[in-house]
Amino acid sequence: MEIKKKITAAYQHAFTVQESGMAAIFVSARCKSKDQIKSNTDEDLRVEINHAPFRELPPISIEEKAEDGDRRPWYGFVLVDLPLKRVSVKAGIQYRWPDSDDIKLIIDGDAYEQEESTLHRFWIFAGSLLRKVLRASADIEKTFEVNLLPSTHYVELHADKTPVLHGVRLDVFESESKAQIRARRMIKEHTGSIKTAAEEFGVDPVVVAGVIYQEQSTNVNFVDTLADYIGGLLFVNTSIGIGQVRVSTAQALETHHPSLNPALAGKSAVLHNAIRIEFLKDPLMNIRYVAAKVAFDQKRWKEAGFDISDRPDILGTLYNIEDVKNPKKEPHANPDSNDFGKGVAENYDAIKRWLGI
Repeated sequence: MEIKKKITAAYQHAFTVQESGMAAIFVSARCKSKDQIKSNTDEDLRVEINHAPFRELPPISIEEKAEDGDRRPWYGFVLVDLPLKRVSVKAGIQYRWPDSDDIKLIIDGDAYEQEESTLHRFWIFAGSLLRKVLRASADIEKTFEVNLLPSTHYVELHADKTPVLHGVRLDVFESESKAQIRARRMIKEHTGSIKTAAEEFGVDPVVVAGVIYQEQSTNVNFVDTLADYIGGLLFVNTSIGIGQVRVSTAQALETHHPSLNPALAGKSAVLHNAIRIEFLKDPLMNIRYVAAKVAFDQKRWKEAGFDISDRPDILGTLYNIEDVKNPKKEPHANPDSNDFGKGVAENYDAIKRWLGI
């Protein structure tokens, strides 16, 4: 269904999709600048779908050929709760003196670069005098591997002068395993608890969610979960819960933060362990232990003179390998990360969006 309408106030259009699955919605608009309409503000457009707001994209052109101008937004694409594997752009660009056609690609706020050019570093397509001399085709296609986890993703093209956009291919096939899908849903389900626990212990909520995601997407299955619970009751030092917190780690953290488990006061050792296991089974409680562990590692390194609060790869690694009672690594200036920590860092931006930060 195509609708053409001049919009001067909030406008709602109701529609239904006949079959479940992936759907594409195209919204095109022509917006004028404040100079064109002799106003203090530009015209702009913001879109909500099913009451989910998307960040405002600048006005974009509706033709394949850009209107003549300097360095301005051109086309924008929004992917909702989808992974993005790669982006391919095919465009026609011409060399002109003194100003050629150029195109910039921006994905989730980051402009892609071409390392071989200093003058046009952030313009992935740039008019070339050499191509003109060689009479090469003005049409160029480039593919960019992005490998982004499911989230809300923004793909934007900016134009300089009058390039022609022939096509954009967005590879959005589902690349997640069942464990990764389950882990992502857990993060979204417990967003409030993650943020609250992170604030309580003074750590980055994205790192807290990141280590949980790594544990749930790579280290957990149903049999393990059941065996870990039974093992914990039998005083086996196993890992339990949403953050796969070791029983010994939880016990050591309670000495630093008695508020983690206030129910233990005056109880016997056997009851201590049973209560601790119950606390670790509860996602809300388990997340607090996760945040406390991240805080422990962060504080230990900072007291040694090394601030790693902005190093999700190192905090993830320490969460994965460090024991609270007997830490393995002495703090130093150039720590290395393991695969677990690298995963926390690589997924940082996607998890940040899942948390709505």
